[in-house]
Parts: sequence; C-alpha cells; structure tokens
Amino acid sequence: MLVPFPNTSPAELQRHLAEIADHGVTVVAQVFSSAELTLLPDLVDRMFAIRQLHPGQAEESVANFNICANLVNHDPFFEELCLRPAVYSIMQHLLGADTVLSTIAALEPRPGAQGQGGGQVQNLHRDGLGAGIAVEGLQGCQSLWLIDPMDPTNGATRFGLGTHRLEVPEGTNSEDWVRNQNRLVQMSLPAGSVVVYDARTLHAMSTNHSGRRRRALACFYTQPGLPRMCDQRYYLDSSLQRRVSSQARRMLGLNSPEPLSACGKFYPSGDLPEAVFAAPLKPSKS
Repeated sequence: MLVPFPNTSPAELQRHLAEIADHGVTVVAQVFSSAELTLLPDLVDRMFAIRQLHPGQAEESVANFNICANLVNHDPFFEELCLRPAVYSIMQHLLGADTVLSTIAALEPRPGAQGQGGGQVQNLHRDGLGAGIAVEGLQGCQSLWLIDPMDPTNGATRFGLGTHRLEVPEGTNSEDWVRNQNRLVQMSLPAGSVVVYDARTLHAMSTNHSGRRRRALACFYTQPGLPRMCDQRYYLDSSLQRRVSSQARRMLGLNSPEPLSACGKFYPSGDLPEAVFAAPLKPSKS
C-alpha cells in the first residue's frame, strides 16, 4: 500500500517519480492547508450547483456523480492552484517544463448512487489521450486533490497498480483481471492529499456506501501540443485570460499554437462544442 509523503525536497521528488514509474501512482501529503480545507467544502459544493460538464459530455454519463468542469472560469481560487510546486514539479518532470492543464474539475461519487445492477458507479478505465499523435515519453498525468478524507467505504478511487505498463488480455474483464493479479487497491487517505497517477493506470471512482462526502478536484496535465478535454483558449472568459499571470498562461495553454481542442481532439475549424450546464442533482434517496 502506498503511504503519503510530502514533496518538499529533491529526494522526496525522486521518491514520488520512482513510485509512479513502478506503480503508476504516488500520493503527495499535505498539499492543502488546514484553512483551505475549512473553506473548500462549501466552495466545491457551489461548483457542483453550477454543474458545468466537460465539452461534449452527455448528462446521462455522469448521473452518478457530482461534477463541475472548467473551474478556473468559476472562482479565483482555481486560477493558480495547479501551479503548486508539490504537484506541478512532478508533472514538469514527467511531461516537460511546458506541461499544459487539459482540465480541472470537481468530482464526487454521489452518496447512495450505484452503478448498473447495484455495482460500482464507474468501471476501471485509462484516461484517453493524444488522438493518435505520437509523442516521446508519457502523454498525460492525472491528479486527484482530496477535499474530504477518502476510504473504501465512501467511494475511494480504485487503482490497478502497475497497469500503466500492462495490457489487459483480450476478452478479459478489466476488474476481474486486476483483482486476480493482486493489483487492485483502494487507499484510505486524509483530506489535503493529492494522488498523482500516470493516465494509463487503470482507475475508477467507486460506490459511496457510507453516505459521507468524498469531494475532490481532478486536475489533468498533458504534454504541450496534444488536444485537451477543455481548451482554456476557448472556454475561459477573455477577461480572465488577460488577467492571469504569465506562469498560469503557460500552464493553461493560453499561448499554444496548435488548433483549438475539446473532448480530446482538435477542431481546426474552431467550431467547438458549447459548454454544457446541467441541472444540479437532487440528493439521493438511498
């Protein structure tokens, strides 16, 4: 089981990079301050009330989740969050100095919601990237910033350790295969931790059986030049684009030369899908 530790020294950074190389996952401790963890639950709940979906995302595909994408557009707290050195330094080592934020979203498995047949709310998957574009090295890396403590009873994300280097045999159920390989883990982690993982690592949100909240931010970084889930050049308000710092502009990809993108593909015509705002979900009766 992976144990959270800080990323405040070159030695700690190398340990985190080694864990990602070996397991596809590492956990950075104490990224949020205690004051931020007091403020963030209400802020994230306000984001869930806005409920902006990712471009091209169908509402029925996220019926079991509280969600809000494009967070930079909705509150100043998120403008430079993804530049925090504890996480950003890992991303820059893995993806290059000019790594770009593909999306920043608030996510939570709804308390009481269940998947088909009473199963998990999400199946194991890898985060898609690249649209077939060949690049050298890792294409993208995901990070899960915990607002609430996370454990197996309240929907802790399932991870297949080491699956960033493995292929599931054809015709095999991913969950069964990962479990039979003794690679499936659900970690108990404190609020303020950030789980960083190779986008090729099999993972999934899990059913929240406890009723306790399990809010988190999902911040997905990619190599520059690849299509994004939510291109800030298009979806971020123009006044915000002018206001953010030069470092944030680089991280948000606001100076990128490639065509506009959304849903992980380029739109050379510039005719991108409009942002989708869905009605906030009512509390589960379960």
